[in-house]
Formats: sequence, C-alpha cells, structure tokens
Amino acid sequence: MDFYQTVDDIRKHVQTNTSLYNKHDDFKKTYPKLFAMLCDPECDQEMLKKMIKLHKNVTRGTVSKEDADVKFGSVAVDKYVKPLVSSEIQTVENGSFTLI
Repeated sequence: MDFYQTVDDIRKHVQTNTSLYNKHDDFKKTYPKLFAMLCDPECDQEMLKKMIKLHKNVTRGTVSKEDADVKFGSVAVDKYVKPLVSSEIQTVENGSFTLI
C-alpha cells in the first residue's frame, strides 16, 4: 500500500470507528505526527488535504521540502494564529484587555 492509500485507509478506519490495532505500524513509526493527526476524529480535513497536496508536490519534485514547509506554515498561521492575534487586538482596542 502506498503513502496516499495508507492515509485514506487510516482516515476510513477513524471515520467508521474501526480498529487500527497493529495496522500501519511502519507508517506510524515513519510519520508519527501525521499518524496521530489522521487518527484524531477532530482532524481538520482542510489542513490535512493541504498537507497531503504539498507532500505530493515534494515527492514529485515540483516544490522543495523547505518551500512546502513555508507554504504550510503560512496556511497554518493564517488559519490559527492570525485570528487569535486579531481578537486580542480587538480586545485591546475595546479597552477590555487586562495585563496580569
């Protein structure tokens, strides 16, 4: 089973709540963080798809690993960090921000 088939298989097991016991051990050892992400029922599907797409591009040689890391980092910052910073700035502007 190739990388992408394994990813699909793991997500199918998680979505159908079926056991992954002793399945995909090599994948789990090689990609422990990705495996954990795939096994999380709350996994952000949009982020996962972007990560897999970038992995394909790196594998094909159309983008370097470093460029893929930067692109994914930018997407993650836009999705998770900027909204937090924006809400903190709004809180400060509204005068309800308290320093401890």
